[in-house]
Formats: sequence, C-alpha cells, structure tokens
Amino acid sequence: GELIMAPLSVVSVVALCVLGQLASARAQIVDNINWPAYLARQDPVWRWQNACTRGYTIYPSTIRRDGGAPCAVHNCTSAATCVEEAAAMCDRCSTCLSFGLSPMWRAGTLPQLYTHGNGSGMAPDDQWTLYVKGGDSLTNHSSCSAGNAATVWEDAAFYGNGLLGGLVLLDGQDPMHTLRLQLGRTDVADHRDAGSPYATGNPMFDKPRLPVGSLGLTAAGAITDGEYRIHLLNGSITGRLATSKGTITFVLFAHYTELAVILQWNATGGEAPDPATGEGGAVLQFVALPGNSTRHSAPASYKTNPLPACAGSQWGGDTEVCTQALLVGGNYATALATRPWPAGAGSAGSSSLLTVVHIANDYPADSSPQTAAQTVKLLHAAAAEQQGGGLYGLYASHSAWWAAFWPESFLSIPDTVTEGMVALQQYKYACAARAGGPAIDLMGPWWQQSGWELYWWDMNVPVTYWATYSARRFDIAGTLSWWLEDHLVTMQHNIAVPAGKPNITGGSGFGSITSFDMIATMLIEPGQQLGNPPWIAHNLYLHARYTANTTMLRELVFPFLRGTINVYLAFSVNGTDGLIHLPPTASPEYPYPHGPANDTNYDMMLFKWGATTLLKLAAELDIPDPLIPRWNDVIKRLAPFPTNEYGYMVDSVNGFNTPHRHFSHLFAIYPLHLTTWDDADGGTPESRSLIQRSVDRWTGLTCTGGPQHDLCPNGFTFDGASSMSALIPGRGAAATGNITGFIVSGQMHASTLYSEGHQPCFESPPGSANALQEILLQSWGGKVRVFPAVPPAWADAVIHRMGAEGGFAVSAVRAGGKLIWVGIEAVDYTHDSTGTIRPVVVLADGLGPASNVETEPAGIVVKDSAGGAIAFNITVGQTVLLYPAGARPAQFSVAELPGEAADFNYWGKHSTDMPEATVLPRLH
Repeated sequence: GELIMAPLSVVSVVALCVLGQLASARAQIVDNINWPAYLARQDPVWRWQNACTRGYTIYPSTIRRDGGAPCAVHNCTSAATCVEEAAAMCDRCSTCLSFGLSPMWRAGTLPQLYTHGNGSGMAPDDQWTLYVKGGDSLTNHSSCSAGNAATVWEDAAFYGNGLLGGLVLLDGQDPMHTLRLQLGRTDVADHRDAGSPYATGNPMFDKPRLPVGSLGLTAAGAITDGEYRIHLLNGSITGRLATSKGTITFVLFAHYTELAVILQWNATGGEAPDPATGEGGAVLQFVALPGNSTRHSAPASYKTNPLPACAGSQWGGDTEVCTQALLVGGNYATALATRPWPAGAGSAGSSSLLTVVHIANDYPADSSPQTAAQTVKLLHAAAAEQQGGGLYGLYASHSAWWAAFWPESFLSIPDTVTEGMVALQQYKYACAARAGGPAIDLMGPWWQQSGWELYWWDMNVPVTYWATYSARRFDIAGTLSWWLEDHLVTMQHNIAVPAGKPNITGGSGFGSITSFDMIATMLIEPGQQLGNPPWIAHNLYLHARYTANTTMLRELVFPFLRGTINVYLAFSVNGTDGLIHLPPTASPEYPYPHGPANDTNYDMMLFKWGATTLLKLAAELDIPDPLIPRWNDVIKRLAPFPTNEYGYMVDSVNGFNTPHRHFSHLFAIYPLHLTTWDDADGGTPESRSLIQRSVDRWTGLTCTGGPQHDLCPNGFTFDGASSMSALIPGRGAAATGNITGFIVSGQMHASTLYSEGHQPCFESPPGSANALQEILLQSWGGKVRVFPAVPPAWADAVIHRMGAEGGFAVSAVRAGGKLIWVGIEAVDYTHDSTGTIRPVVVLADGLGPASNVETEPAGIVVKDSAGGAIAFNITVGQTVLLYPAGARPAQFSVAELPGEAADFNYWGKHSTDMPEATVLPRLH
C-alpha cells in the first residue's frame, strides 16, 4: 500500500526519451541528456538528527577529584559547571552513550558518578567523583534542538503547481514532534475596493495576499532523526521521520493538473493511527490562519475579517472544511480528507493513509466550501479507482507533466552548485505560476507574514521574470504579459495629475505598489517615481522579441509602451538650452541627501529607450502613429544622461555617492543596452570608459570583497553586478564570482528561497539564474552571442535550446576551452510562421570569419557581419548547425557535464557526516 514504491521512474523516463527523440529529429541534434540523473544530482536534501543534552544542578554540593582534591579552578568555574560537564556525556534525551553515565544517576538516585575526562581540558585519564551529601537537592533537565533541520521558512523545502503550494519544515515551536506542511494559494487576497465601508485607502491593508494555514503532522514519540528530498524530476517531496515510537514516511506533491495537494503517508509502530478514526499514533491536523493583513502599523480604521470557521472531520469518510469569509463578501476555503489507502489498508502497528487537500477561492460569490469539498471527494474517488490507475495514475499524470516541462531548455557548467541553483529556479517558476494564473508577486504560493503582501514594481516583479525568456519558460512569462494585457484600460485610468494641471491624453501606468487588479493611482508630479511602467514594458518587449510574436508587439507592447511614454511627453519640459529635460523624479529607493533633481537617469534612460523602440515598432509594424514626430524629437533633443568623473550620476545634481543596492541609474548599460562596449554595437572609447567607471563606482561603493566585489548587501545587487560584468570583456570571472558570492553569502537559503528581514522576496535567486544564463547566451541588439562571458576556468559548457531574441532556440558545446559547434533553430512560437525566413547574426569566439565556417545542412550562405560576427538566413522550422571549417564533430550531441560529485545535492540542509538513509522513499 505504499505509493513510494510506485514505478513512476518508468513514466518519467519514457516521456523524457520520447520528447528527446522528437527534439532530435527536428533539431538534427542528438539529445543524450540523462534527465533523471542530471536532476537527481541537483535535488535538495534535508537530513538531520535531533540532539538533546541533559544537565544537572546540585545545591549545595561538594565536587572533588578522586583523592579528595577540590575541583581545580582552571577546569571548572563553578560547581554547577563541573556537574554539567560530567553529565554532558549523554547527548540524547532518552539514550545514554557509553561513557559510564548511569540511568540511575539521570533519575537522581545514584549518590556518585565515575566518568572519564570529557574534553573540558582535563587529561583523558582524569576521573571525577560527584558526592551528593545528605539534604542536597538534585535537579536534572533536558535541552533539545532540531540539530541541522529546517525550522524557519527560508530553509524549508517547497513545492507547488503554479496555484497551490506549500513548504515542508519542522515546527519551530515543537521541532521534536511536529513536521509542519504550510499551505498557500497565489490568488487568495482581500478585495476592499474604494468606496467599501471596510476600505482604509491603503492597498497594503485593503487588498493584500492572505494566509491559508498549514498541516501539522505530529508524531506520538520524539523525532530522533529524519530526512526529506525535493525530487525535481517529478515535482514532489518524499521524506522519512524516525521517532522513539516508530517511523513515518511520506510522499507529497501538488498535482499539476488536478489542482490539489496530495499527501500519502505511512506510519508504523506507535506512530500508526487508527486508519478509520485517526486516533492513536501520529496526528495530522489542519490549522487555519486568520485571513488578515499582517503588515505592521495597521490604521485604526482597519477591521479584521471574521475568524475562519471549521466544520466536519477529515476522518471516517467525512471531509473537514475550513472557510475564511471576507467582510466585503466572497470567501476561500480549505477542504481535506484522510482515508486508508488502498481502501481497507492498515493492520496492527501499521497505517497507510492518503490525505487530499484543496484550497478554493471565490469572489464575489461564496461557493468555495462546496468547491473545495467536492474536489477532495472526486480526487479520493479517482485515487480509489483502480481501472484508471488509481492514485498511481494520478501520480503518473503529475509526473508526466514535469517530464514534459524540463526539456524546454538545458544548460550544464563545471560549477555544479551554481548549475543546481539554476535548475531550482526553473522548478520554482513552475511551482509559483501557471498559464492563465496570476503574475508572481513577492511570495509565490508560499505565504509568510510580511509587510510586502502585494506587487512591487520598482524592481521585484521585472527582475523576477528576466530568466524566463532565455530559459524559454514562456507560459510563466505569459502570467505577467497576458495579465497586464487584461488590465490595459485600468492602467490608463490610474494616471492622475495635480489639480489645475491638464490631463494626460493616452497615458498609462500604475503606482509603485499594486494588488491583483492593478488599480493604483500614479500621480504625475515632481518627486514621484515614474519609471516603473516603462520598465515593465521592457519585459513585455523581451517576451515578444524572444517569441517573434508580432501580434503581441502590435496589440500589447506598442499600446502599453506608448501610454507610458505619453506620461514622459506630458511631464517633460523644454530647457533654455534647447534640450528636453525631465523635472525631478525619484530613482527607486535612492537615499537622497537633499531630494531628487532634474533628469533622473532612471527615467531619462527609459524615456529614450521607449521613444526609440516605439519608432522601431511603428516602422516594423507599419503603424502610422501621429506621435512619430514627437518620438523623433525626443531622440534628437533629449538632454544627455547626467555623468561625472565616476560615470553615470543619479540625476543632474546627485552623483552616485552613497552605497545603494538598486542599479536604476545604470539602466543605459543594463538592461536597456543604450550604452554599449563593442564598436559593432555602437560602442566607442568614451562609452567603454563610461561603462567601466559607472559599474566600478556602483559596485565599489555598494559591495565589498575585493576586485570582484562579491559581497553585496542584497541578492539582486549581486545579480546586477554579475549581468553588467558579463558585458565587459575579460570580466567573466567577476560575472560568475558575483553569483557565487550570493550563494555563499548566506542570503540565498537552503532551497534558494530568499528573504529580507525574514519577509519573502521572490526575485533575487531567479535574477541569479538570469545572470548565469547571460554568461552563456545573450541576444540583445539583433545579435546572438554564444558563450559571451564564460570565465577561463570553465573549459567546458553546454547549452541546449536556450531562447534568443528573434524567435531562436540556441544549442552549443564548448570543450577544452574551445567552441565545438553552435546550433540555431528558428521556432514557430505563434504557429503561424512556418516556412518564413528569419535573418540571424551570430557572434561566438572561434566561429568566424564566414570563410572558416561550415554548416549542416550544407549550402547555407554565411556572410561576415560587423565585429567578427557571421550572418545567414534561416527558415522557420529549420535548424542550422555551424562549426569551424575542418573540425566537424563526430556527433552533434548534448549531454550534461560530469559535475563535481562532492557538490551533488549541495542544496538543502544536511550534515555532511550523516549518511543518507537507505529507506528514504524514492521516485527515481
């Protein structure tokens, strides 16, 4: 009856092999990636032993060395210390190690104890006698800890299906007995619209994300040791707990298509509950959290929602349903039911159980309790239906979804730890978002108490999505793009001007913080932050460019970007110097000594990029827009971006003189690429100097740790430093060093979750994945750059089907410090362009000039392009392989690099000296 024995590895491997064969036939590339092995070595593992020590205090007492000499001062500072040192031989609450410590003494009945030296500085053969005189009192006490286990959310294992998800960790209040399985749903939020009697006027209290609750699996005995593991291949978590009364093993996953959390658990010995009633043994209990904002300093007008109401039982064929009603109407509900599995399973001292959980959300209607309960009922019925494979069938369909997810793109590098970090970000994306679902906020499905229960647009959201584009996770990218498309009209209504000022025609934007509905007034006046909407327009532009989606460019990117630039057009002024300037605006979070000044670079750079891009799109899409003359005027007359001897300033008055984690003042360098290095991209000696001075000034003031500046104050600071280093020739080691710096800084936690002040921040680890991807592949400026910033230490590297602007999927192999081959596939992402021709320009060290390049298929006309690049045309649906002339590889194949075995399963939280238990449930 143990699901853990299901042969799901067969399902996964077969699906992956079929996908690999299809890709190979299409791409002319032999896919030798061993996905099960590659992902298994990245799996995070948690493994720990609970540690207990027993202490003793005797008052009053005489403690002497054998022979009657008093306790030496240099060995013990007090009588109590001497006794505790002797008693410390016992390092578990219920088990005494073999150092001669008697259980009778632990019970307080033995008058004397002989024990050997215990590391307190005495010689190994020193013996001690503890004399307890008549009338002395003896007190013993134990102090227990969860050893190396995860007891805080940042160190937890995580899982999800893009809507529902949760965390696995020991309960911080009861780590000796309870495994806590936190639950969340990404779209559960309050809905206190303006005009509601319950609205405060502050979105952080009116429309925040709201908590759901957690399952507590409380053992009957004390947990002595345990382990669990995220299985990336299958999107699941398996684990084992050993207790003083028995064992508990489990498999946990959020089914990707059935939208439920499924927990199959097995308990033996004294941990086995009655499978019908749940009585005796381990206890599984749902704890609902009150559905209210947890931000500090709630206004007096804030009224809390009613407490959640729970009814029914998860046992005995019933279903427990906990409903959180909202003051404004609507509700969300959690339903759960536990049944023997298979039906009738269980015997004396052993229980095999299946718990199904669903979280339903309904607003403004209130049918969540019925929906949640019905979903649980249907899934239990499906699990019991053997004709359809039962629970094995449910597990197999979930596993098959993940098997199809992984091959969308691939990379392998010599740095196994960083390689694993990138794989975990892909897993994290799939756990946190799904096609048709909400955009990713700061939490994903893993709600935690926070003051940031909304969307933050001045860095968090745009950085979160950067890695999706070259990783070809376009379903995930679409949760941002299509969600904003649904709110285009709302964003136009957000624009507000001070009283007496003319309205802005066709403006579009939002405030720095929004909820799901994107309603957030954007006041257009000096001192405000105006750059966030055009920054997010840049994300949408990337999505469209990577997928060669002209419809998206026409119907979403162009109108939205146009609206954000209309704000700048209305806000800008003509200076006495004949140039266009911007009045003071705020650069995100910069600590101004005297406030912002004119021409803030964050806005000036986005203004210029936006006008340039609109002109390009108008020509490309044949849009005769009446604002074309205005955009041309901006390009011609916009004032130069403010600089000084240190490079780019924050604005026309404020140089970059204060350490600051944001790099908004450097947007011309990255991510907009307005200021470039290479001559072929418009670079000049002046631009190269400006880039180097600007980056060095920012990292030099903000980060420490030597020339690579690999100790930065925040995760996304490391990310920005890495991405900009990857643009400067010769700084590949700095680019990788910043990623490594983030990993070893302690800011990226056991499973790559990230927080600031213990509050969730999603963006920084995915930002590191993006930085790593840019070390291997860049495609800005109409050019595909292969291995542009690989450090000398990486002699080998492999990428397969990574995304590039222009609608390309790029594969390449580097071995022995040399490029072996490059493959370019033109992908029909929109299903309407097969057979059309796309021009492509490729820049790769070792590939060129054109006369020294051979191709498969033969006959591709390859020409030289500026800066040592090569150019050719490719038909959509076709793959072209390129390699140095006379050096055709025996096989155009991709496979994972061997990796460093010592770094396998680096992620997680485990003692290096504790071997993995052979009984840990496995899915591969």
